[in-house]
Amino acid sequence: MKRYFNQLCLYAHILKERYGRTAERLYVYWTSEEKRANALMEFDYSEEQIDKIGSHFDKIVQKIREKRFGVDKAPNYEKTCRECDFRYYCASNSIIELKKLKYPDRQSN
Repeated sequence: MKRYFNQLCLYAHILKERYGRTAERLYVYWTSEEKRANALMEFDYSEEQIDKIGSHFDKIVQKIREKRFGVDKAPNYEKTCRECDFRYYCASNSIIELKKLKYPDRQSN
């Protein structure tokens, strides 16, 4: 839920910065729900959280503009890298070390 809330805060930040408008409410709409009453989920509006998420976003944008793409700390391989298509790129640049897949012992007949 935190990721959804952070995403909504980011949208509210962009709305404020780009259009000078303040979001009145933050909602997620669960499209798989049949009834609208069950599909709509409201998050508490927090100007402090919106500013915090917006500041984090602005810092990332600044790094991109400055072409600062370095990795300060390697991410958790199992949680982040294992399924990532860029893991071979990171391994070739010594950012991560690839883990070998474990296969059950094969027996010959």
